[in-house]
This record gives sequence, structure tokens and C-alpha cells, in this order.
Amino acid sequence: MTIWNPNLEGYPGPRYKALADAIADDIKTGVLKPKQKLPTHRSLAELLGVTVGTVTRGYAEAEKRELIVARMGSGTFVGGKSNGMSDYLKSLRDHGNQIDMSLSITLSHGQEQVLADILNEIGTSADSIQGLIGYQYEAGSIRHRSVFVDWLRRIGIKADQDNLVICNGGQNAINTILSALTRSGDRVVSDMLTYPGFTYLARHHRLRHFGVEMDQFGLITEDLEDICQKHQPRILYCMPNLQNPSSTTLPEQRRREVMEIAKRYDMYVIEDQVQGVFQQNPPLSLYELDQERVFFSCSFSKIFAGGLRIGLIVTPSRFLKPVESALYLDSLFAPPLMAEVACNAIESGRLDKLIKEKKAEIGARQQLVDTLFDGLDYINQPECPHTWLNLPDPWQADEFVLELQKKGVLVKAVNSFAVNPTNNTQGIRICLTSPHTREQVEKGLTLIRDTIDQHPGVWQSIM
Repeated sequence: MTIWNPNLEGYPGPRYKALADAIADDIKTGVLKPKQKLPTHRSLAELLGVTVGTVTRGYAEAEKRELIVARMGSGTFVGGKSNGMSDYLKSLRDHGNQIDMSLSITLSHGQEQVLADILNEIGTSADSIQGLIGYQYEAGSIRHRSVFVDWLRRIGIKADQDNLVICNGGQNAINTILSALTRSGDRVVSDMLTYPGFTYLARHHRLRHFGVEMDQFGLITEDLEDICQKHQPRILYCMPNLQNPSSTTLPEQRRREVMEIAKRYDMYVIEDQVQGVFQQNPPLSLYELDQERVFFSCSFSKIFAGGLRIGLIVTPSRFLKPVESALYLDSLFAPPLMAEVACNAIESGRLDKLIKEKKAEIGARQQLVDTLFDGLDYINQPECPHTWLNLPDPWQADEFVLELQKKGVLVKAVNSFAVNPTNNTQGIRICLTSPHTREQVEKGLTLIRDTIDQHPGVWQSIM
């Protein structure tokens, strides 16, 4: 750990804000480097001649500004390139001639015309619009919930109108559940490599976030039990089907073990199935194993359109009112017009057709992975929109990502997903749905393979 001893004399105002300002300035000037570990609260307090509480407030202010990241059991670190959701949003911009395989977004496969047709049908008369532009009940209209319940039952989730809440996409679903169930200081747990959106929300709610060790099948239940014994987490967040970023699917036996552990330690579970609908014959859902302990969450972002901000929460009955209240405080309710678009896509059969076509295209792109990555250590599934690649020695993930960027290929390194910044895994997530064409995917995968094969250290290890 580099000893960092800022001079706060030139900063006006309270000392804790001066500390946050000093962190910001030293990051800007390069004195503090991305992912550099900062001094402990006590040691910095001694260096500056202030109280530990002042340093704690200063670090909290800096974290609020997304300058630093605090990790339970590891310390406080300067933020990296993907420290905040704002960096993710910036990454959505056009990358010119680069092949962007860094974003987990829906496959572009004709949904623009489908959406145009649906909007034309909805807008045929003022009467058809009238019921979609007024205020509504927090959970959504009876008609919309009825359509969504029928659709969920078709994909194996036995929901009921009385415990279904329509929300503003998957991220809003997770935020709503956390708002309803947790308070500052509560402990939560997820896979060691997890969806960054959950990590951002855990920070926002000031939750103590722990990561469960993983293998090629997903989270390891023995480690989950160990964390539960030591820390008594309130919530487990997981993506058992086609996990982001690892591409794993949790076997049914482990799912049963997870729910046994959750019951034993009185822990609730958020089951995120944002893209699991693509999977053929998935294992039994966690929700079906325990409907009173699992919050099932899904959205239409990955299967239809990212801009269609409609998500669904299937909640245990006793938490319906807290979930509705949390959604009301955040956004009142989900826009009925967008809910109508999603319902029209379901009722007309257009959504099923889109999913079938997208699944076939994803399968074809995954076949390219199998062909071009032969002999490498990777995890993929025929229906998964992304692939996880474990890099061979001597590659470091950040170094590899920068090398690929020079060649015009964008991917995400392990640190974008790691709960613990000291994670020793060296891997990358490769999204197959963000490039527009299969040819771009093939070119990107070829450049990734060539970069690995051309590294002299790899050839030496093979020799």
C-alpha cells in the first residue's frame, strides 16, 4: 500500500469535504492511480491530525462522488475505469470502426420494425391511448399484470397477479427490492463475479457486499454457507441461468442447496433472470423452490429492446406492500404505455418469434466461439449472449483488454465484475450480441485468438 498523505490546508470548508476534494485532485493529476489502495481510516487520521470520524466521512463523500470504492475485508481503493454507472453509460456511445464486444445488450434482429408496428396499432385512436396516459396503481394495471402472469407461467414461473409488480426495467427491479428489504449497514452477498449494476446499488444503499467463490458451474455452496455463518447476510443476489459475466448455469442440486442455506440463515434471494428466457429446458428456478423467500426479477431489455424500460418483480406475498411502496417512492409506477407495448408483443406472438430468431443467431455466434477458441479455457452455452474466457499465463486481464483495444476490439476485464478488487482471476467477458453482424463477431473473436497466440509468453509455455 502506497502511503498517501495529502495536504488539506489549501481546501476551504469542513475537513471531510477537503479530504474528498484532495482525493479528486490527486486522481486528476495522477498522484493517485486507478485501483490504488488508500490508507486505513485510522492511519490517515494520524497522518492528517484529524479524527477517524473525519476520515470516514471524507471517504464516504469521495465514494458518493464515485471516486473510490470501499470493499469489506480488503480496504478502500481508487476507482478504476469502470468505477461508476456513469462510465457504463459513456461506453454506450458510438465506437466508430471498433468492434464493441464489451456491452451486454439485446441483439439487433428486426425489433425496430416490430416496435414500429406495435406503436402504430396502439395509436390507432384516442380511445386506445386514453387508459395508458393517466396515473395508475403502483403494481400496474390488472390487464397488464394478467398478460405478464400468463407469459411467466409459459416460461416456468408460477406467478400470480396478486404478487406481481411491474417496474421500470431490471435495474429498477433490483433497486426496488433492496429499498424494500434493506437499510444502511446490512450485509448482502452475490457471486464473486457479478453484474456491476448490483454492485453499484449495494454501494448506493451503503450495504456491506461479500462475494461467493465460483467454479465452472457457478457459486460454490460451501463458501456461501461459510459467509452466512460469519456475516448473516440479509440478501443473496444471483443469476442462476446464463450468469453475467461467467456464462455459468447453476445445477439443480446446487440450487436446492442454496435454498436450504437461505432457509437455515433466514436469508432472502433475488433471482435475476434477465436473459434466462433464451435457455432451453433450464433447471428448476429458485422461485419455484421457495416462493416465500425468493424475489424473482426479469425484464424485456435483453430479449426485446433496451429502451423498453419494463421489468417484472414476483415477490413473496408478505413483501408486496413494501415493494409497492419502494417503487412508488422511486418512480410512482412503470409507464403504462411501455407496459402495453410489451403486452402487445406477447399477445401478438411477436415476442416469441423474436426470441426464437435471436436464440438461433446467438447459437450461430457461439459456434464461432467453439471453432475459434478451440484449446482455450472458456465457458459458453449455446443460448448465452456472452462468453467468459480465462486468459493463459502470462496475460493480465487489464493488459489484454488494452492490447485488444489497440486492435479495435472492446471487451470487459474481470475487474469490472469482481466484488473483491484483489481477485486473482485473469479473464474477460466477450459479448456476442453487441456487434451488429456475425461477420463482426467472427473478426473480433479471431483478433482475440490471434492476440493470445502471438504473445511470446504463451508460446514459451507451450514449448
